[in-house]
Amino acid sequence: MRMSLSHSLFQGFKRQLYPVTSLLTVRATLVRGVLAEGEEPVRVLLVGGGSFLRRIAGLFTAPAEQLWSVRIPAPLLGRFLRRRMDAYALAFMVLSPVHRQLFSPPGCRRGRLQVCQTLALEGGWDEVRSRFSRRLRRALNHFESRRGYACRISRALEDFEVFCDRMYVPTARARFGMHANLTSREQLRATFDQGYLLLVERHGAPVAAALCIEEGRVLRSRKGGVLDGDIAHVRDGADVAMYYFLIRHALQQGHRELDCGEGMPLLSDGVVRHKAQWGAVLRESLREPEFFEVLPGKSLRDTRRVLARHPILLLGDGGLKLLAAQPLDAEAWSACDLQPLLQRWRKLGLKQAEVLTDDGWREYDLREPISDG
Repeated sequence: MRMSLSHSLFQGFKRQLYPVTSLLTVRATLVRGVLAEGEEPVRVLLVGGGSFLRRIAGLFTAPAEQLWSVRIPAPLLGRFLRRRMDAYALAFMVLSPVHRQLFSPPGCRRGRLQVCQTLALEGGWDEVRSRFSRRLRRALNHFESRRGYACRISRALEDFEVFCDRMYVPTARARFGMHANLTSREQLRATFDQGYLLLVERHGAPVAAALCIEEGRVLRSRKGGVLDGDIAHVRDGADVAMYYFLIRHALQQGHRELDCGEGMPLLSDGVVRHKAQWGAVLRESLREPEFFEVLPGKSLRDTRRVLARHPILLLGDGGLKLLAAQPLDAEAWSACDLQPLLQRWRKLGLKQAEVLTDDGWREYDLREPISDG
């Protein structure tokens, strides 16, 4: 009984001290995991907290192994990172504005916790469709009649309740698990009160929906989901139907742009890749107020392994910049060899790329023609 009381008092004391310790110190956690079956593990340093860092830890094929976790005095963070650079392939940091002012080590890059993707609608359906991936164009041939999908616009509160409880939340949980960063019901309701739901139905029953709001000539898709987060609906094309009807609806309403919403600042992110198939380009998300920093470690071999599989979207000059790497098993690259890849990045809306190769870091301005050398 006495031990239990002492433990409770100690925990209460820790909770009271937390606002002070979190201001004066920063937590640093080193994790180790495998990026692909058969590969050697790599180590990543996570500094700070929040769902973004949990998702970074979730990039490994299995739950990451925590090697150590310590609290660092905020003014000493830069020195700590420099001294431990041989311990990690990359350090990802989510710092408070106060801590960020104390921290500016050389080689550190910055990005926002989310990126935005938008689809230009000028030119009509045929022009928009021409920017879809070839696989997607084939899938959309006679889509409505062949697959039995239809859509309707709803401002009914009962449909909003179904969307929240049976579409948005289950889909986020199915996709991100414990790392899901859910928008509150109050925020969703505030958006719904100003907008509406685009409900996708199959044979008369709702299977997916997008929460939309109109701002001038821009249609913004804030959140979406499939019924019960069931992967079977995705395999049957419910998510494809949702984007198809969003584009059709936006064109019918005379909008010049579809805001497809936010995603993780990783080119490997499934949501980012799916939207790119529709021709959506990447932009800085001005709705995202928080930033992250990333710092490569000393082992450029391990840094290359991470960046080759998970290129990172950062803030660049006049737009987004990609931090990527040449795979270790790739032959030596020249700028000519890189042309198709750089062109693909340019089509995604990226402005610069910084690529780690056999010869070290190489920078490319994607707004200009690429020349060899």
